[in-house]
Amino acid sequence: MSLPFVYDSTINYGNSNNNKKIDLVCAIDFGTCRTGAAWMEKKCRNERLNIALTDIIRIYLDPQDQNFKTTTSILFQKDNQNKWEPISFGKSAESEYLRRKQQNNNNCEFFKNFKMKLYQNNSINPKIQSYSGAEWEIIEVLSGLFKFINKKFVESVKKYYKKKKNNLDNEKIQWVLTVPAIWEDQAKEIMRRAFYKAGLISSKDSENLLFCYEPEVAAIDFFQDQKKQIKYFNNKKLLVVDAGGGTIDITLMKSIIKNNKIEEFEILMVPKGGDFGSIYIDQQFMKFFQSFLNLNDNQFNHFKNECPRGFLRLENIWEGDLKIVIQEKKMTKNDDHLFELPRIVLRYLEKRFGIKDFKGLAKEFNQKNRNSGLSEIEWDDDEDQLVIYGDRIKSFFEEPIDKLKKYLNNLKQKSEILRQTDIVFFTGGLSNCEYFRKSVQKILGNNYQYNKAPYPDKSIIIGAVLFGFDPNIVSTRRSQFTYGILHTPIFNPQIHDQNRKIVIRNSNNQQIEYCQNVFQPYIFREDKLKLSEPIIEIFTPIKKNLEEMKIYILRTEKQWDPNSKSIYFDSQGVKIMGSVIIPIPESNLSLNKQKLEVSFHYATTEIKIFMKYLPDPTIQKHLSLNYDQSEGMNKLFDEESNNSLHTVLLIDISGSMKKDDVKPTDEHTWLQNKYNNRLGAVFEAVIKYINQRKDLNPNDRFSLITYSIRAGLKIKNQPLDPDLIETNCSNLRAANGTNIYKAFDLAISTLNQINLKNTTPRIILFSDGADGGINKVNKQLNKLMKSNIGTKIGLTIYSVGFFGKQSNFGEDMLKLIAKIGKGQYHETVSLQNMVETFIKIAKN
Repeated sequence: MSLPFVYDSTINYGNSNNNKKIDLVCAIDFGTCRTGAAWMEKKCRNERLNIALTDIIRIYLDPQDQNFKTTTSILFQKDNQNKWEPISFGKSAESEYLRRKQQNNNNCEFFKNFKMKLYQNNSINPKIQSYSGAEWEIIEVLSGLFKFINKKFVESVKKYYKKKKNNLDNEKIQWVLTVPAIWEDQAKEIMRRAFYKAGLISSKDSENLLFCYEPEVAAIDFFQDQKKQIKYFNNKKLLVVDAGGGTIDITLMKSIIKNNKIEEFEILMVPKGGDFGSIYIDQQFMKFFQSFLNLNDNQFNHFKNECPRGFLRLENIWEGDLKIVIQEKKMTKNDDHLFELPRIVLRYLEKRFGIKDFKGLAKEFNQKNRNSGLSEIEWDDDEDQLVIYGDRIKSFFEEPIDKLKKYLNNLKQKSEILRQTDIVFFTGGLSNCEYFRKSVQKILGNNYQYNKAPYPDKSIIIGAVLFGFDPNIVSTRRSQFTYGILHTPIFNPQIHDQNRKIVIRNSNNQQIEYCQNVFQPYIFREDKLKLSEPIIEIFTPIKKNLEEMKIYILRTEKQWDPNSKSIYFDSQGVKIMGSVIIPIPESNLSLNKQKLEVSFHYATTEIKIFMKYLPDPTIQKHLSLNYDQSEGMNKLFDEESNNSLHTVLLIDISGSMKKDDVKPTDEHTWLQNKYNNRLGAVFEAVIKYINQRKDLNPNDRFSLITYSIRAGLKIKNQPLDPDLIETNCSNLRAANGTNIYKAFDLAISTLNQINLKNTTPRIILFSDGADGGINKVNKQLNKLMKSNIGTKIGLTIYSVGFFGKQSNFGEDMLKLIAKIGKGQYHETVSLQNMVETFIKIAKN
């Protein structure tokens, strides 16, 4: 078997051979506001971009909505096993949710328009709120959505084949999931995990799931529609403006046509855009409506949660009667537009907030906004209608239009390619809005041919199905970032930071100087990326008997200056994407024979990484990029390095530490048995600190001092082993008094006895109240910080307090200690808070 090149070579993505592994392609256009799906079977007569659209079968997700796409709304209920299961989607989900709320049936959770949480959150597992305020992990909602679509897909296939296909083989289904071109890799990873959790693919990294970029596949559908005059488009440059619910994507692409057929597409620039799609126009309208009602944020949220039927009706009226259908010529001060408030909203507002004088609210609103330059609003008591003039509706579009204008003007000024653009193509739901299209045309000018997808709801889904059969049709893309790995090259004083130099003994026991944590770039921002040209690197272990190597993938948006000095993983603008584990099949071989060829594929819609073991090329593997380890990454070496830290922990064991208002968990039973009180809690936090530092740099060492009226050294200059806490601190005796001065005196003596070469010292003091002596401690620490340890070696001092329900006795001293020691003071109020504080300090 040969190494998979861009994708699994056993899967027939195109139609160049007779491999029958893929029988069906099913595409899901998961949108912020609307979602749809369709599928198609593979037929021998299928040709590239020459597929009869009657062969593409729509999946009916919502019996109440006959449009190609329905609202992105999903309803869950608990089954007999108390598990949440998706039961309804789209408008049907809205109707069923409202029906149940009317019956006070709380055995359901309803979610709507949640896609943008993937774009707006850097977490690998963000959380979202349902309409009732319940907090769910987004992966649970997404997996339910995909599970529901799969159910409808199976029903559609069985109906098409008249029940001849009783069992669908998941391995013969190619799933295609649409995402914006500016979508983060991490967001795609969350969606992939949800797909796997829903049971649609056999493994998380299965090639049976493909991502496609929405503007690219919309253009594919455009060319499919124009196939009768395809010659005209050869080498034409197409600027795709994909205006969706959450994002607006701008992509420039060129078609290459041979023998009257599309040969390939080439992406000519880094995709542009941002989170200013149509939902942000909706938000501007809702801000206006909230201001009109004179409700604060809490009151408006109560309205949404307590009157969901009315709130959803308002959203639908705005969406269907005003936003999309309004014409540019109707956006003046002379054009009035009627917005009827549903009876259910009127009744709720009167009952909940006593609002019934809407004419008075209109006057009050006009008075507050008299300097806005916009027309006044009016209220019609006879029809229960709000009268809004066109210039105010136009103002709701201003923020997204202004952001788009900024992007397009930058392109006009900086991009020679854009000046050569031939066609501007609109797709996405917002492209139905005439005002939006004309606004873009005013920005770009009249030098282009303007086209709109005739049916934007269908365009992306149809293009995604076509892409599923032939993902290689987009042969070239542009890199959005500069990508590279965390590298440890031979130290070069001309370009490397002296503080990052480490010394490692090689297999011949020779000391070699390296520079650690260097960002080694492989792909540069705006580079042309070809599917046929992956980045290939040869790796060898730096030490013997390693069973695996870990590679960290990094990226930055900054332009790279090859003549500048090196940048590092913690340099400004650098993001750690995740890690890759490379197995070493024969760790007993000499290092120069353990060669591993790793190919990085950045031109695909997901980063793909493959490994081949050169001593035995039959050993090959697809490597998974682990996004969970993008924080708190391990250092690569366990030898002494100048980044190591020596922490001296000063722990209060005075009598008040026996109070049991905070206790350790059962994670460490010895703590519960010995110190089921404040002291046990702080020791649990200390153990977490040690483990966190061990992850960050296993070269660290620590000492531990306990103090009350006296101070005692319990652990001196030891490796990061949390078991040492139990060994040395399991028989402590509390005593009255809290003499912080003596604790620092012993800490200073300890540091002076330790060789701090290539090591940074840190002191962390914990106390639940000090007895006094603030002047002595002040003089003591000021002297310390002016000494060699404080000035040249760089000592920092942190202080942590826990006071329970008592007054913060001695807090002034703790604050002073941190201030003099150039560290930070933290007050803690619970075990969790205490643990989080120590972990936070560990990461500093």
